[in-house]
Amino acid sequence: MRRLLLLALLLLAFPASASAALDETPPIEVGGARSDCVQVMGAAGEVLAATKTGPRLFGATREGFKAAAAPVFSGPDVTECAAASTAASGAGVIACCQYGYEPAAAVREPGGAWGEPSELTDDDGGDVRALTTAVSERGDAIVLFARARGNQLRLSAVRRAPGATFGAPELVAGPFRLGFDLSVPTLESFQAAMTADGETVVLYELPEGEHAGPRRNTVDVMVVTAPPGGRFSAPQKLAAMPRLSHASLAVAPDGHALISLTDATSIRAAERAPGQSFGEPVRVAELTDPVGAGTSVALDAAGRAAIAWSGVAFGGVTAVTRAPSGAFTSPVALAPAVRRLPVDVALVMDGGLSYEIPAGGWYFGGADVHTGLDAGGAWVSWESPQTSAGFRYDAAALATLPFDGSRATTQTVGGQIADARKVTRVTLTDGAPALMWLDDRDRLRLAVEGAETATTPLPEVQVGRPLKTALTSRDKLRLPLRCSGPCEVRGRLLGHSDSDASLTLEHGGEGTLVIDAYASPIASRRPGRVQLALTYGPPGGARSATRTFSLRLSQQRPRSQTVPRAHGLRAVRHGNRIDVSWTTDVRVMSFFDVYGTGTRSRFELPVAQTRLADDKRRRRFTATMPAAGVHYVTLIGWATAPRKLVVPVR
Repeated sequence: MRRLLLLALLLLAFPASASAALDETPPIEVGGARSDCVQVMGAAGEVLAATKTGPRLFGATREGFKAAAAPVFSGPDVTECAAASTAASGAGVIACCQYGYEPAAAVREPGGAWGEPSELTDDDGGDVRALTTAVSERGDAIVLFARARGNQLRLSAVRRAPGATFGAPELVAGPFRLGFDLSVPTLESFQAAMTADGETVVLYELPEGEHAGPRRNTVDVMVVTAPPGGRFSAPQKLAAMPRLSHASLAVAPDGHALISLTDATSIRAAERAPGQSFGEPVRVAELTDPVGAGTSVALDAAGRAAIAWSGVAFGGVTAVTRAPSGAFTSPVALAPAVRRLPVDVALVMDGGLSYEIPAGGWYFGGADVHTGLDAGGAWVSWESPQTSAGFRYDAAALATLPFDGSRATTQTVGGQIADARKVTRVTLTDGAPALMWLDDRDRLRLAVEGAETATTPLPEVQVGRPLKTALTSRDKLRLPLRCSGPCEVRGRLLGHSDSDASLTLEHGGEGTLVIDAYASPIASRRPGRVQLALTYGPPGGARSATRTFSLRLSQQRPRSQTVPRAHGLRAVRHGNRIDVSWTTDVRVMSFFDVYGTGTRSRFELPVAQTRLADDKRRRRFTATMPAAGVHYVTLIGWATAPRKLVVPVR
């Protein structure tokens, strides 16, 4: 009885599957230098993608993606990320490209065709670090970009009125320092939106300097506005937000605007009436993630709104909605968080550190959520961790939250052969909704209701004996395969979240699948069985099958190796500094990180830190850090054992 009751509660806790099935259409390859740069431009089914030859446009149809007419950009950086926006009237703007020194933009008037690109600046202002765009229904447009020159970074904009050319660059915020002066804040992410009459609203996140002491580990959420043809206002600080959280901006045609953000314990929203300043952020839901959350917000002309978020440390997806002139609903959990993170947040942020992801768990950073509104309710999309035959993969997920009070529904598609990323909903050229994503083999995929299902038969796959069965701790597993026809194969070792490899045989035949476990040896020290899951199907197809194999492998006896050990960690406060010292049992090169925190929590970001890295071999090491806010010191030894030592400050 208790099990039945628990099952009933779980069924009520999470949304039911969507009733209208989504089926995949044939994918298209968009591989290039920055294949991850894929963007839905607006409500007309247009998608912008970075390719090997520059930005390309595609139309989303029931038969799949179709190439669309697009302006041709030139220059050495056209394969980098572009930015684009379109309005329901057909007005649009495309700006190209990130890291370029001569940014350019092409515009489309309402009901017209794309014009030729034109340069936005005529000075040598340095490279463009990032850029974004916005457009109004009548054809106003803005290109917003962060540009580096020397040791300074500026957030600048160029704007145009309907039918006019772009004006001269305008300073929106900055300058901010770059280079070696890390105590001065620099620029983080930024967004722009426009009202129907061309008013511009800009949101940007301004973090504190890396060497600020003590660090607050927050970013300042800033807003700047400008009337059409008028000057940008002075920046308005809305709030300080946890460093790894992200805010989101939505602006309705009449000028109503809504910003979603977080503090340490809650999801919050800041709102403004047309032409007014933003009010103080108000709490809309509890935030249970110990690190922060990435948010997404949507707002329409009627005042309906939706906010979705995913936790940075534990993932999960949650949303709230609001009817016109109403309050936000109670949170709806669309996907459960997995409250497991086996390492410190500071270590994950360092980069290059691999760790086991639990089955069904989320990667650090959570999901990349997107939300929007249609006639019936709100929608939320994200990449959703799934488990099949004991292995983990990321599918594309879409949830619908009706405004009539009925239950939310959700559906997941794809991901078995190639993980889904950059997941979002897109409106087809005929106005119907669909789900779009980029897979990890640089293919743009689309799932629509009523798509013709693939009829290509599954190939037969034969697995041979591993080329080597006695593996060293660093050996890869090389597995011969034979396909009866064209095939795509994905292999994963069960129990090794990093062991993910793929093989494509365009004409069938023989090939070798090479699997690397990276963080841990593939075979145990004693001979035994290793479980291997193979997912296979036709190349690019939506159909696949999974089989599990048992391989008998052993680990070659490794050569005797002595790992240097660190010990004797001491942290002593002397006025406004802390002196840190430690020793190793043999001479080693410096490769250490030293963190200062207020508590021993694994989820606390350092309030002070320093790194020792040089080729000089020695046994005794010292470091100094600011004392403010530091009560514990953590030593991370990247080439010593134990990896982590923690002591209280004396």
